[in-house]
Amino acid sequence: MLRSAILLLFMTIPGIIHAQVAFISPLPFGILQVHGDHADLRLWVAVQGYSTFSIKLSSDIDTSSLQSGWSSVTVRNDTVDTLITVPKSLRNYSIYWRTGLAANDTGGMISGLTPGHIIGIAGQSNAQGFTWEMIVPAEGDIRMLPRNDSTWVPAHEPTGGAGGGPWIVMANELYQRIGDTLPIGIVNAAIGSTALTTTSLSEPIWRRNPNNPEDTSLYGKALRLFRSAGSELECLGWIQGEGDAGYMPNPNIYRVAFANLMEGFHEDLTDTFPIFHLQIGGDNGAATDNWPAVREAERILPPSILVGTALGRSVDDGLHYSPPTMTAVGQMFAGALLKERYGISTPMYPPLMPDSNAVLDSITDGSIVGHYCFSVRWFRNNLPTQIALLNPVQYFALQKDGSMMDTSQVWARISPSDPTRILIGLRNDSITLNHDWRVTYDATSESDRAPLATVDPASGDTIFATAFYELPVRLPPGTQDGVKEFNVQFVEPNPTMNAINCYILAFKHETMTVELLDNLGAVLRSEMAVLEEGVQDIPISTDGLSSGNYWIELRDENGNESLEKAIVVH
Repeated sequence: MLRSAILLLFMTIPGIIHAQVAFISPLPFGILQVHGDHADLRLWVAVQGYSTFSIKLSSDIDTSSLQSGWSSVTVRNDTVDTLITVPKSLRNYSIYWRTGLAANDTGGMISGLTPGHIIGIAGQSNAQGFTWEMIVPAEGDIRMLPRNDSTWVPAHEPTGGAGGGPWIVMANELYQRIGDTLPIGIVNAAIGSTALTTTSLSEPIWRRNPNNPEDTSLYGKALRLFRSAGSELECLGWIQGEGDAGYMPNPNIYRVAFANLMEGFHEDLTDTFPIFHLQIGGDNGAATDNWPAVREAERILPPSILVGTALGRSVDDGLHYSPPTMTAVGQMFAGALLKERYGISTPMYPPLMPDSNAVLDSITDGSIVGHYCFSVRWFRNNLPTQIALLNPVQYFALQKDGSMMDTSQVWARISPSDPTRILIGLRNDSITLNHDWRVTYDATSESDRAPLATVDPASGDTIFATAFYELPVRLPPGTQDGVKEFNVQFVEPNPTMNAINCYILAFKHETMTVELLDNLGAVLRSEMAVLEEGVQDIPISTDGLSSGNYWIELRDENGNESLEKAIVVH
């Protein structure tokens, strides 16, 4: 341990922000991002008017003299910029610095540096924190780097300078579950009422200026804050999209803009941290046309990992998340990071996801108009997952040949034969097959009106389904018209009547060809039969046939076939 007198002497020397020396990184009580068994200390100092710069690095077990162990660091263009690797096992690092080699040169100390995990945050109001009654205390060594500040402080709400948010909830769970006793650092650069794509003139846009990335824009300010945190992050969390929902008709517009933004952060911070994002929930009821497109963009959003959805959870004002929603969102982000980075499973992750397409399905009990409907299977952790919650609120839409149908005409129910599937159809019309169909699942109003969910069997937590937009419908192979409109129920030989009774369930009026074949495939008889909707018996004469095995082939107007075996006994 350094001698107290020398330590106190150096603490009196000004140095954190000097007239000609300004530390960008590290800042006092800062966190050094861990990587395996080590941590990185990014030394980035603006040095004006000095050509030499020296440092001494110590830790909690250092017993060396303050006069020994100094090393020179190169100054280029009035800047010191270097990366120092330190052991993860040590704590309470300090950097002593001076603008030369002599003991009386201008100098100072940056203290309280410890390896840990830095979580960067970006986006708009629900990421910044906008819930006034959300006061969650930090449990453990949780720190944050406020905007326009020169030192890390113990984390507290608001982490983004506005209201309460999900990040201390997230940090508390990370601190407990990672279990390495290292601090969790929150760096919240999110700003409310901001957008990513085309927007109104009143909303700033998250966009990188390639000619001057560190300008006064949203991106530039976030970049400077992340650099002050050491330029390396455990991950970046993103909650945003409400500012784009009234203006953006195409999900790919959002996806491209997001990919470009994240590529900029990776490039300018010279880091490859993973990115995690939330599918937004709230809806202010004003400009709803493009909310489904934003949520669809966030369902599949390279290069980021979806932590879950806020759809289905409550909002306070139609837009900003309520405290229970903020708590759930914090648990989702923690769960995603724990699973993807550390292999630790938690109840709130992964999300409940739809299959990549809907499929043609059917109901034959007469409870729907016509015969056909569509179904979507749901998965969690890549396993089919039973749906446990489906409230009678309209939130499905069907698109037919590019035109969205009135959602009040659409019904949905859990499949009685396969509860991992949701059946969707029309209330007052039949699903006809010679059209391009698309299925959308999204809230029609506020986020808590989307009631599709499962329940985690271990924790009892409700996991709401991820919204999707214009999911394609997969029809059977062949032409769209070539779907079987009949079903052979059973074939029964009737020797007393010299006939075979073929019972068929037909779904519409149509004419069929019925052929009787021998075991070699030769056609012995061929006739036409007119079917009506429902079950009916088609008798096929066996006069003149010897005992043996025969085949009945039925063919509808679209060329669909069914081959059934029959035994004739005399």
